[in-house]
Amino acid sequence: MRKKWLLWKTVGLGPELGAPKRSFKDRFARVAHENQGSMVIETALVLPVFFMLLIGIFELSMLLVSICSATYAANVGARYASLNSSTSLSPASQVQIQNVVKANLYLPGTTQPPTILVLYGDGSSTGNYVGDLVGIGVIVFSYSYTIPFYGTRTGLLDVQAYRFISR
Repeated sequence: MRKKWLLWKTVGLGPELGAPKRSFKDRFARVAHENQGSMVIETALVLPVFFMLLIGIFELSMLLVSICSATYAANVGARYASLNSSTSLSPASQVQIQNVVKANLYLPGTTQPPTILVLYGDGSSTGNYVGDLVGIGVIVFSYSYTIPFYGTRTGLLDVQAYRFISR
């Protein structure tokens, strides 16, 4: 029996004589206490980069929401203009088309109202006849976005949609 115990001790399989058995909690507390300073430094280095990426993702998503909203509103306005031409039962004026586009527009981050253009295939803003092309343009001159540690910037957001007048 003694030989077996010495073999275990040299290999490291058995408990040491006279050594108190430590619990997992004690071993974990000792390791955590030894690594506490490095964890604080690593957190201080990684946290600002993480928040920068998070704010950048948020700003990019708000820009994409604005682009998708402007595209949708321009498409709705072009469809409304193509269905309500001068030959239809209820012809739409340019102001009515612009109001339809404004009703479907959501632009977070803009500081001034957008410019909505209505142009027809003959180059005028009044000739809406069957077979002509109608174009709706939504232009936002000052869309502001924030780049972390670089500041707030303003840019141009321009979206266009075209349809053929069908009736």
